[in-house]
Amino acid sequence: MHDAVLSASQRHDLHDASVVTDLFEDAADVYRTDPRRTGVRIDLDADAADTVVVGGDVHDHRVNLRRLARLARLDRDDDRTVLVIQELIHGPSRVNNCDLSVRTLALAAALKLDRPTRVYQLLSNHELSQALGQDIMKGGMSTCACFDEGLAFLYGDDAETVAEAVRAYVMSLPLAVRVAGPEPTRGVMCAHSLPSPRRLDRFDPAALEREPDETATMRGGWAYEMVWGRHQDDATTDRLGEAWGVSAFVLGHQPADMGVERLTERALIVNSDHDHAKAVRIEVGKPFDLDAAENQAVALNAVTLDD
Repeated sequence: MHDAVLSASQRHDLHDASVVTDLFEDAADVYRTDPRRTGVRIDLDADAADTVVVGGDVHDHRVNLRRLARLARLDRDDDRTVLVIQELIHGPSRVNNCDLSVRTLALAAALKLDRPTRVYQLLSNHELSQALGQDIMKGGMSTCACFDEGLAFLYGDDAETVAEAVRAYVMSLPLAVRVAGPEPTRGVMCAHSLPSPRRLDRFDPAALEREPDETATMRGGWAYEMVWGRHQDDATTDRLGEAWGVSAFVLGHQPADMGVERLTERALIVNSDHDHAKAVRIEVGKPFDLDAAENQAVALNAVTLDD
C-alpha cells in the first residue's frame, strides 16, 4: 500500500517553478469543470461516493495530510472514499521567516489531479487572504509576507509566476461540499465556516449557486463572510440548514483542542493541524448523527504510515 502524498512528492519536483505552476493551473481547470459543481458547491450523492472523510485546518502539517489521505484510501484505485481538506497554508514552521507551505498546497493540487473525483479542497480564509493580499497577522508577523518570502526563497525570479498560479488555484476552489442523506434527515454540508450571526441578515444563501465576483471575496462580500465567520449559534445553523437542505454541518476555522468540538445542535468543528488532530467520516446516503460523529471521530495519530 503506497502513501498517496509521499508518492506525489516523489513524482513532482516541488522546488521547480514550472512544475508547481502546472500543478496549480491544471488542478484549477479540474475544479472549475467538475460536473458535480453548481456555483461554488459540490454535490455528492450515492452515485459519486460511499464515504466522505473530512479534515479540518491542516496549516502545513504534512504528516497529518498524509494521514488524511491514507484514511481516505487515496492509494486505492477502486475505492469510493472522498477526501475533503481545508486551510493548508500558513503553518507555524518557518525558515528564516520564510513560510514554505506552498509545497503542501502544491501536493493538494497533485492529489486533485491524481484523484479528480475523490479530493476536494475547500476555500478557506487563509488561502483567500493569500490570494488577494488581505493580510493576516499571527505572532506579530504577516502570514502573507512570510508566504511571499517563501516563494522568493524557493523560486527566485519565478516567484511571481508561481504566485499567479496559486491565485488561480485558490479562486477555483469550492466553498462547500454537500453530502446527500436520506429523507427526511437530508444531508451534511462541509464548509470552512459559515457567516457570523451578526452578518446573517445580509447573507444570501443562494449565492453558493453562483461563482463569486471580485466584490464577493472582498471584506464584507458574501464569500468573504462565508470563510471568515465565527461564533455561529443554533439560529444561524438552523436557518442555513433549512436554506441549503441539510441537517448538519462539518466545519473548520475555529479551534477544537481535542480535534473535534460541538459548535451547535447542527454543527461540528474539526481540526487537523495538531497532536490531537481528528477527522470526521460521513456515510453517503445514510443518516448522520452528530453525537456519533463527534464520539467516533478518527484520531489522526492512530493512522499508520509506511515510514
